[in-house]
Formats: sequence, structure tokens, C-alpha cells
Amino acid sequence: MGIMQMLMGGGAGGINPREHFDVTLWTGNGSSPRTITQDGNFTPDLIWNKARSHGYHHYVHDSVRGFGSNKELVPSGTYQEGDTSNHNTPAHGYVSGAGSGSFTLGAGSSNNLYNNGSGETYVAWTWNAGGSTVSNTDGSITSSVRANTDAGFSIVSYTGNGTAGATVGHGLNAEPFFIFSKNRVDDASVGGQWYTYHKSLGNNKALQLQSNLAAFSTSAMNSTTPTSSVFARGSFTAVNKSGDDYIAYCFAPVAGFSKFGTYSGGTNPKVITCGFEPTFVIIRRTDSGNHWIMVDSERGGTMKLGADESVAENDSNTVGSASQNIVVFESDGFKLTTTDAGTNTSGGTYVYAAWA
Repeated sequence: MGIMQMLMGGGAGGINPREHFDVTLWTGNGSSPRTITQDGNFTPDLIWNKARSHGYHHYVHDSVRGFGSNKELVPSGTYQEGDTSNHNTPAHGYVSGAGSGSFTLGAGSSNNLYNNGSGETYVAWTWNAGGSTVSNTDGSITSSVRANTDAGFSIVSYTGNGTAGATVGHGLNAEPFFIFSKNRVDDASVGGQWYTYHKSLGNNKALQLQSNLAAFSTSAMNSTTPTSSVFARGSFTAVNKSGDDYIAYCFAPVAGFSKFGTYSGGTNPKVITCGFEPTFVIIRRTDSGNHWIMVDSERGGTMKLGADESVAENDSNTVGSASQNIVVFESDGFKLTTTDAGTNTSGGTYVYAAWA
């Protein structure tokens, strides 16, 4: 967060980013369990963590599903919740709990490698989803929702009914621009995919978080744009199979804190205006198959991770070399300083998500 934002206690919209989002780095010490202290002044509800120095999967944990060794989800794979059938899958990178300004890494020798290996480096991106989980009946499917309306973020759990056009309440009181969701119990090649909605793509296209596929046509949103109260679902396994449990993470833009947009590549440098100084930026090319690009100000603009990749930091060859400054974080947005295929090639179309 920029110095002026810190002095003013927030961004242009009056929100204090340190109360809603944080990037935390740590070096493993081999102990278990281990509590990690973050700078953010909140109890994290969504924790997305990744080993930087080793080629392990990404892991996601949240307070609605609960923390623990059987609650991990893998953004970089199609595994079901808590799948322990493969060595490089959950139960090796779990978070056992969260408290005020901290989260605790689970115990166990194998977990140490994925979260706290001696001398290894790690990152976690954490969000505050508010104080409590409540039942939401705004949609035709009743959902369990924890929502932070000030920060435009909610965690939504629901059970599918298999009906095309079913709606699910998200609790934001604002239209979500970015949603990624997962079937928690199905790890099949189709049923376990992370379907990702970005407003810039429209309501009949999607990306997959675990894949480098270009944006594709789909009925995941039932060709219906989310409203301030609900989002729609198609009828297939990845988003709404009858009786299957799902989780969705929903984000709405908030002035001074978050923005979700699109741009065309080719200009060098390419300047993206957000209205605030970003701390975390996700970029994805949509017209061609390219990896997701994740950069943050704590690791620096040269250090990239791919949401769809179980590789170490900078091991993806999609974006330049390790020495190139992929993203420069500025007081009013961010600047792209390469013309690579993954972030800024001529003729390329991209979507992004940014948080202060």
C-alpha cells in the first residue's frame, strides 16, 4: 500500500486495505504446527498459499468450509476437497486455523515441505470476508454466505440442484465482477474444473483457473449476468450437479481497493489505471492459451507465479526472464514493461484483477 494511502487510512473510497487484504511472506523453519503473523489487521477468511521455492501446488482454505487437513482445495488442479490420493495434493499444504492477524500451518512432516520446509520460501494472499456465516435465500438455491460488503468479497457455499437457470445468493449487495468456483466432491477431468467468470468476458464465456486454455463458450452462468444479489448456474457437473457441494469466491469492485478490467496488449509500457496503488495483480490472456500471471508488491514485479501451475516462482517461461520487471506498481495503478504473450503482446486481449 502506498504511503499516502497509509496516512489517509485507506484508498480513494475511504476503505483501509490493511483491514481487508494482505500479502504475507515467510521462510520455513521445519517446525509444526507454526503460526504465521500477517501485517493485515483482520482474521483471514480466505487463505491462498503457495511455495515459492519449490514446484508444489497452490492451496486454498476458507472459513466457510472450515480449516483443517481435509478442507484443502487446489487452484492448480482438479482434485476434490481434501484429496490425499496423490503426493502433491492436499493434506501436504493445509492451514489448520486462523486468528486475529494470523493463520496456523498444519502439523506433520509432509506438510512442512509444502508450507514450512526449513529454508524454503512461501507466500499467502489473504482476504477478510466479514464476521459470520449466514443462510442466504436470495436465490433458488439456499446458500451459506460470509460476506464483507465494504471490501466487495464473499465466500459462498451451496449444494447443486441440477437445474439450468438456478440462482445462488452471494450477499455482496453489489454486482460481482469476478467469481471462481469449484465442485468440492468431484475430481473428474470435467467435474473438477475451476470455472471462472470475469465480467469483461460476458456471461457466456469463462476461463478455468487450473488451466491455460483460452476463454471458451459455456453455459456455466446460464448466459445470465450476476445481479447485486445472485449469480446464475447452468446444469452441468462443474457448477451445479444435483446433490454435489460447491464453493464460490465472489468479488465486486470497490473504489480505492479493488478493480477488475480488461485491456489490449502491445503498447510498451502499458499503463493500467486502477485509482489506487495495487498490492496484488492477477493477469490472464483470454484470446489464446496462456498461463495465469500472479504478481505482488511484496515479492516484487519480477517475481511471478501461475495460478494454474505447480512450479516454483519464475519457472514458467510464459513471461520473459526472471530479471524482467513484469509489473511496476504505481500510485494509481500498474505498468506492464514487457511485450510478451502472457501479459502484453500486440493483438492480445487480457483481463486482470487488482487489490490494494
